[in-house]
Amino acid sequence: MDALLYIRWSSQEQNKGDSHRRQLLLGEKAAKLRGWSIRETLIEDGRSAYHGRNRDVGGKLAEIEERSRLGTLDGWVLLVEQLDRLSRQQPLQTLNLITSLTGAGVTIFETSTGRKWDNESVRSSWTDLLEAFIRAGLAFDESDKKSKRIKSAWEATRERGATKEGDADPRIMPGWMKVVDGRYSVIDARADWIKSIFRWCIEGVSLMGIARRLNADPKSRWTAGSWAAPNISQLIKARNVLGEYLPQTKDESGKRVPVGDWTKCYPAIIDEPTWQAAQAALGRRASASPSSRNRRINILAGVAVCGACFGPLFLGTNTKSARRLLCRNRHQNSGCHARTTYHYPNLERGVLDHVLYIALPETAGLESQAGVITSLELSLQERVGRLGKLVDSFSRTGSAAMERGILSLEREIAVGQEELARLRRKEKEEVNRPAPTELMKRAAELRGRMNDDDSRSHMNQLLRALVSSIVMDPTNMEATVILLGGIAAIKLDKHGNKIAEADAKAMLLDPEGRSQTLTATIGTDIGYRVMLDQWEARTVT
Repeated sequence: MDALLYIRWSSQEQNKGDSHRRQLLLGEKAAKLRGWSIRETLIEDGRSAYHGRNRDVGGKLAEIEERSRLGTLDGWVLLVEQLDRLSRQQPLQTLNLITSLTGAGVTIFETSTGRKWDNESVRSSWTDLLEAFIRAGLAFDESDKKSKRIKSAWEATRERGATKEGDADPRIMPGWMKVVDGRYSVIDARADWIKSIFRWCIEGVSLMGIARRLNADPKSRWTAGSWAAPNISQLIKARNVLGEYLPQTKDESGKRVPVGDWTKCYPAIIDEPTWQAAQAALGRRASASPSSRNRRINILAGVAVCGACFGPLFLGTNTKSARRLLCRNRHQNSGCHARTTYHYPNLERGVLDHVLYIALPETAGLESQAGVITSLELSLQERVGRLGKLVDSFSRTGSAAMERGILSLEREIAVGQEELARLRRKEKEEVNRPAPTELMKRAAELRGRMNDDDSRSHMNQLLRALVSSIVMDPTNMEATVILLGGIAAIKLDKHGNKIAEADAKAMLLDPEGRSQTLTATIGTDIGYRVMLDQWEARTVT
């Protein structure tokens, strides 16, 4: 008999102990004694069974549940050290997990006790389920009490800024601190970078300029990613540098929110006068920055990208670059080596001249989806009818083959119902979404009011719905405008003139020839590859 060994522990600390070795040896010993062959070993590293995270998307137990639901584990043995390795959730949730797995033909075997649960025992002996229910309740109570104790202790630590023994807690300290002998200690090299940020800010260096200086030296980064203006601004405004700590927690959406006031907690690396001077410097930047009256809104924001690094392009803010699009990654010195900038007025004019009048199909996708839904509905009706007949026959004969057929059909119906629900949701979204020509009509109406800021902002939103991306080629400053997830594209030269256009209708009518159509019109550059990738992804989904 094929066996699958499931090993789980909740925290990274447990990974340092004996848990992995113990669960592995128990599983191998149990399989050897009973002549089972362990075909797979799935290890759940650091996922809680109390919170059910091993059953979330990406969890190994979630994978086992999905495979059992599809029938690929029918006849297999699932080896676990104890039931609580599978679940420490509410008892009824654990019971549903057991009945779901055993109902799909999976035998659950505890390697530490030799206890097993399978479809036959669960159906014929209620005491088996009662035992599992009681044990699940005990496991849940134990984890629940532990969770409440940990939560209470963590809340107290947040309020104190230290453990109950008065020691420093590394979970609440900023990145320029470390814990030495139970006390917070400054990491001098990192603190020096923070001091430089404040000095540059007070001297009048722009936030983007500070980011460029920092990104030029890899030693300035002690976390993943590069420095950018927003996180520099956040660092300067926060009072952590003054040695203060702000207790926070997560709200229902997972966003961090304060639960107290700033309190003195660890050594300061910036003094109060310097911090106040930096706040004043930030205030002067805000008041001196170009207002919407002095700088036109970039209607291509969010869609124009650099063809070298695929980073976002933004409109320059000073007098020399106000009419040019620049690569943000290049500007921040964070990885892009293309020095090209792009003439914004030409690109804006070209997009408005040509994107708003390209012919796009609207109904093919909805009609095709409606046909798939109808076909799936008919298939489900037929399967439900077959299931009813099988159940009637099974009630008279008790045939084991019929029972397997019933289970298999139930799994197929469940999968089909989930797919039908997904398609209906997608259909509803498509129905409620404006058609491409309607979006273009709205954009064309706005074209005559492009000097009005509200109209330009509205145009940006409409273009984001129509345009997937505008890929700028740094070698020749040409733009490939990709529409609606790769369904069509046009190419503009650096003056905004159209030099090529992909025929969307021809692509739909001749799917096999779409590559040749695209190659002939768009070419084989980066823009072409992006479009084709988006088209392929669109046709798959």
